[in-house]
Amino acid sequence: MPQTLKKTSFLALLLASLLPAAASAGVAWVKPGDNFRSIVNGASPGTVVNVRAGTYSAHTVIPKNNVVIRSFDGPHKAVIDGGGSGEILYLSEVSGVLVDGLEIRHSGSNAVKIFKCSNVTLRNCKVHDAGRGGDCIKVTTRCANVVIDGCEVFDPGHRSDKGWQENIDFIDSDDCSVRNCLLYHVGSRGDMIGYFKGGSSRCAFEYNVVLNAAGGEWGNVAWALGQSTGAQYRDGPYECSDSAIRGNLFINCPFGGAGFYGCRNCFIYNNTFYNCGSRVGCVQFNRTGIAARPCLDALYLFNNVFIAAADSPCRALAESIVNVDGRFLHDHNSTWGAVTPPGDAHPFRLDPGLALPALPGPGDGFMKIASAFMLPAASPLRDKALPPENPIFPKPPLPDLASDPLGNRRPSGAWDLGAFEYNDPASAEAPSAGGRKILSPSETAPPKPRMADPDPQIASSLRTQLAAWIVAAAAAGRREQVYVTFLGSRQRATLTAADNAGFSAEILGVSQPFSWNSLSDKNFYRIASACADTRSAGAHLTLARFCVAAGLAAEAESEIASALEIDPASAARAEAALALSGE
Repeated sequence: MPQTLKKTSFLALLLASLLPAAASAGVAWVKPGDNFRSIVNGASPGTVVNVRAGTYSAHTVIPKNNVVIRSFDGPHKAVIDGGGSGEILYLSEVSGVLVDGLEIRHSGSNAVKIFKCSNVTLRNCKVHDAGRGGDCIKVTTRCANVVIDGCEVFDPGHRSDKGWQENIDFIDSDDCSVRNCLLYHVGSRGDMIGYFKGGSSRCAFEYNVVLNAAGGEWGNVAWALGQSTGAQYRDGPYECSDSAIRGNLFINCPFGGAGFYGCRNCFIYNNTFYNCGSRVGCVQFNRTGIAARPCLDALYLFNNVFIAAADSPCRALAESIVNVDGRFLHDHNSTWGAVTPPGDAHPFRLDPGLALPALPGPGDGFMKIASAFMLPAASPLRDKALPPENPIFPKPPLPDLASDPLGNRRPSGAWDLGAFEYNDPASAEAPSAGGRKILSPSETAPPKPRMADPDPQIASSLRTQLAAWIVAAAAAGRREQVYVTFLGSRQRATLTAADNAGFSAEILGVSQPFSWNSLSDKNFYRIASACADTRSAGAHLTLARFCVAAGLAAEAESEIASALEIDPASAARAEAALALSGE
């Protein structure tokens, strides 16, 4: 490789070597002064649209199948402002769309609408200030596998009559999830944070931080399994089925954090409620006005922690549970402070051992808020929870929780009560990424426990797997892929010291070549663990984190992230080849 190779040509070579399928579809760029709407609407299926930092005025943006739209310079650097007109992003009957890192604001109705779509992901976006009568994110009518991941969502629109719309609204949607998100209302601007309704099934609300849910004029909970829709959407009398609210932190929700609103076979478990339910109860029950009975059936509540803030009494359960007529089972929940216990057969009244600050605000950010509730080693909540398979409750209809909101692996030993799972810092086991928040540049991760010295056998195994991948990639002629991933490994004679020096200095802007073989086992294992820790964020961030952990330039991270995520299949192959355990 010539030492004078420029970054633009390097990226082109990398794309050609990694992403033959995506390269044929093309890559489009949007920079300040360009027409964002025109470029996205004109992009053919499979195109990656990289949006440079700046604010773009646009509405009625309608991407095609398998289009990726990303804020190229980092989360929330590319801002799409609707100027109060229409829906900003409108996905209709498409599949495979990824929207990554955009800030989307000031719509005329819904800020984002997803209609009859499948396999759509909104990741690491900030969506707020929806227009009159609009939700921030609306997912409706035969949608499947829609994922809202790592987003910050606030300030929905005012209804046309009275009250407020929702931050996120799912209607008639299956196998969808909201996870790793920071969701809140500003002041009294809001009713519910959101719900799965209209016959939705197999949906998960998990690993989220929810705070300051206003409850609106009707005194609703923050997130509900069900809510009222038309008969054309419902599954008989049920608005939601086979779904769960789990692993979330609810803070300062006076009308409650979670609710069963016209649903069956639904679960609320392993959540932490802090200063919630002062007006009604932390968990509410509602038949949503449906006349047919039962419209609440097979409801399960366990492993939750209810904590009252000082001088703020609350109820764990709304008094209306008497209307459930024996179809509600609850047990193994813990209360602390001035909380009315739920009346479990196996109750806990445990001090969680948290040194909690004053009530946090949205500006504190996801990680800072969540880290304040991280369990200390001496917490009596540890090892008290029921595992997913137990003699009291049926097994939830979704895969087991993989972690807590901070990414701590769940379980670590026995299961802990509440949303958070204590991980022993002496363990060399890499944490899971199930609930890992995708950080924005303004946020910092909570302090991690000290990692013990690695098992030499594990480090050696990882090194061997990585070396084998390097050899295979180089043999296939993908030298640029090897460079960008491992930056100068000497596993192949073709990767010469001169090549490595030239690559490091010209492409990455660093003065010293970097080699995996020069790492100590301890440092190697730390980087490999960081890789496993970010699996759910995708291979592009996995490999970028390798570079960051090695002290490389931030610009390298941006280029690598951009390149590797263009073709999800190639990213998945790279991730599989690394063979790092994590999920």
